[in-house]
Amino acid sequence: MSEQRTSTIKVAVIGSQTSRVTEFVNLLRRNSEFQIVGEFFTIAGAFAAGLGATLPAEMVIVLQSLSSEYAPDDVNRLIGRMFNARIFCCYGPWCESDGRTHEIWPIAMRVPLSSANAVITEELAAMRNRLPPQSPMSAGEEVFVHRLSRLGLLTVENRRTLVVVSSEVPLRSLAERIGVDAGLKTFHCECDMAAAENVLSGLPHTDKVLVLVDLDPCDANCLSLLETLASDWPRAIVLGMSVFSQES
Repeated sequence: MSEQRTSTIKVAVIGSQTSRVTEFVNLLRRNSEFQIVGEFFTIAGAFAAGLGATLPAEMVIVLQSLSSEYAPDDVNRLIGRMFNARIFCCYGPWCESDGRTHEIWPIAMRVPLSSANAVITEELAAMRNRLPPQSPMSAGEEVFVHRLSRLGLLTVENRRTLVVVSSEVPLRSLAERIGVDAGLKTFHCECDMAAAENVLSGLPHTDKVLVLVDLDPCDANCLSLLETLASDWPRAIVLGMSVFSQES
């Protein structure tokens, strides 16, 4: 087994910073395990400063506020030049539908700003343990499994019971199939409190229960369901999911 790395991780940040984005970037700046090697407004500006040539980086964090903010050619050049680095496009609410209307960034690189800190933190742990980055060619279900694995939810010692709460049959079937492939005992129900309680009432109140809740739409019924899960099943691991990620 290889030893954990102890050196700081070189990170480049690209993009303009709104108030919410600045809060996230400040978390990166305060993290002693990161060394910010450069902050740039554009991908072209990063290249001009030598990113990937005279300026090495192991992680590139791109901040995206608008769908049209980055040209496909620039994105492809960045991926090509930094192929062995970890690239994350952390996007805001105006970019939520990009995977449906047009696709510039590979799904493996897209992270909603609302969960960016958690994803980056888990990826940092993977880098400390010298684990390889996920391929930019990974499909959506592979990204889903990868991120659950990074959280330790699919390891042999943490095998859990999976409950998929969704009224959308294709999404529910996909999540169940991934759970079965990962060796989890799976159940499903409609996105309804009575239906969820009917399934959960027969399960133990332990942290071995993983509940995936469909957040599309994240309406009053969904919020009520999440509140009830938090109060009545406090030890369960509850995660939100959506075909196209949404901010809460």
